[in-house]
Amino acid sequence: MRRNACIATLVSVLILQCCADSGGPTTHDGDIPSAGGPSSGGSAEGGGGGGGTGEPSGGGGMSSEGGAVANGGCAGPNVMHCDDFERELDPTFWYVHDGASGDAIPTHEIDSMRAFRGSSSWHGSVEFTDGGSGFVELRESTFLPLPDLHTRVHVYVPASSQNTWFALGMIDDTSGGYASVGVGLDGGHLTLISWGGGQAEGADNDPFPVDTWVCLEWQYSGSDGTMTVWRDGQVVINAVPASYDGSVDENWVGIYGWNNPSQRIDVWLDDVAFGTGFIGCD
Repeated sequence: MRRNACIATLVSVLILQCCADSGGPTTHDGDIPSAGGPSSGGSAEGGGGGGGTGEPSGGGGMSSEGGAVANGGCAGPNVMHCDDFERELDPTFWYVHDGASGDAIPTHEIDSMRAFRGSSSWHGSVEFTDGGSGFVELRESTFLPLPDLHTRVHVYVPASSQNTWFALGMIDDTSGGYASVGVGLDGGHLTLISWGGGQAEGADNDPFPVDTWVCLEWQYSGSDGTMTVWRDGQVVINAVPASYDGSVDENWVGIYGWNNPSQRIDVWLDDVAFGTGFIGCD
């Protein structure tokens, strides 16, 4: 475990030098909180504003599994880094962070069972036992600290993984304190999640689509301390106040579940992109 007490672990940034040096976006193929746990943004009924269009979506169309050209979702003027998972993970960018309390079992792989584009995607799963916690995450620190970060991911959640609580992506303070803010699912709804010194509340009013690919994008705006979330190119959580204590130094996508009943959670991720502005779904 990375911390002795509480390791903050799931829908967030890049040193601008990276883009300047490379001349454009880079494309790579290829701890458990203490008792009380993390908090979500509450029920969908009390969620943050939804339904607006926000920035231009850049197209929100879904492709059939494996039906589009690989790397097609990794282009765009705001993209600084993107991974289409057509090859093994790039260890110079990602590292896998996984663990559990109790008997939960986390696993991960690049597999060809389904893909949004190309022929493969990243598949993470956690087999939970009653009351256990577990996580498996792709973490990076290259893009921090930027004042504004967009994270875009195509995510597939099967119906069997519904109606429970788990995070899909967070920004974390892992060195000087204990703070996380990000997005996740709670009872079948997309919601903001925070714990430790992180604060963020808001939820999508509509049920999260299952058994299909969904385009998620979330922005943490350090300039005004808000989070905005897009689902399939439409704003569903709009400029909700968010804050954290400490200095955010890592960003991750994957699964983090806390105190879940006995259940297996599976998530597939594809075309994970990071950028300084709105990325969109194409």
